[in-house]
Amino acid sequence: MVSAHDAPEWRATHVQALSDALRTQGHEVTVHLQPGDQQDPQLGRFVDELRAEWEYARPDLVHGHFWRPGLAAVLAAQPVGVPVVQSFHGLDHGRGQRAGVERLVGREAALVLATCEHEMLELAAAGVPRSRISLVPRGVDSELFQPHGEKAGRSELSRVITVVDPLADNGVADLVAALPRLLGVELVVAGTLGAGEADRVERWARRLGVDERVRLLGPVERADLPAWLRGRDVVRVPARGRGRRGVGGDGMAVGRRRGVRARAGDVGRRGVGGDGMRRAGAGDRGRRADRCRDRRRDRCARAAA
Repeated sequence: MVSAHDAPEWRATHVQALSDALRTQGHEVTVHLQPGDQQDPQLGRFVDELRAEWEYARPDLVHGHFWRPGLAAVLAAQPVGVPVVQSFHGLDHGRGQRAGVERLVGREAALVLATCEHEMLELAAAGVPRSRISLVPRGVDSELFQPHGEKAGRSELSRVITVVDPLADNGVADLVAALPRLLGVELVVAGTLGAGEADRVERWARRLGVDERVRLLGPVERADLPAWLRGRDVVRVPARGRGRRGVGGDGMAVGRRRGVRARAGDVGRRGVGGDGMRRAGAGDRGRRADRCRDRRRDRCARAAA
């Protein structure tokens, strides 16, 4: 496994869980962490260290996670003749350095894993041969995310919760903008927002007069997340969240299926039965408010929960 020392908690947890699962099946797994300083000279030293180790003890397979560790994996493994499996955990949609590196890594890797059909299409559009793209949907830790357990304390307000990713456009401002139309509803934001985003959200909430109904929890330990998901009425799945792509599945696993997703994506193929998940267009604040209100008023779903 090749990941990064400064990887966000969700990716570190994913790599650790995958490594543990492989070890339980009898495989020997070594996790290499790229140093937090990701400047090019540092990357070069990391590649040299990997190549030297793999020349001495050649692994059977290398699995890169995210774009820079993936680049290091490809550069170090190719001279040694070791195949690389790559997981991007979300692609960059710009034209900068990262997008170019992702295209390079995707084309050089022996196999690229996508977590949903939308990501498969993105990879193909980036030039990755379809024959080297494999769909592996993100699973749910059923031992952690289950219906029975503690619930986070709450007031009489109905609760909408969203789990955010500091590397993504989470659309929290749009959710705050919908609150004036959702009387008796509070918004709980779990996770770390991007640089400066928390301040902007708080200012926006004060301007709209809904600041008393907006709670920014900041970082939430994975072990504490099920309690927050159990204690809500609606879970909102971010439009482009990389870190919490499984939050829709996690929310349903705790036994409460009601959710609003901002766009089609990986949640759409989870086999949600009936009317358990509804879609609202990204940026469509009015429709999003209507969807959240529908979820809150859905007495049948409430009774089933």
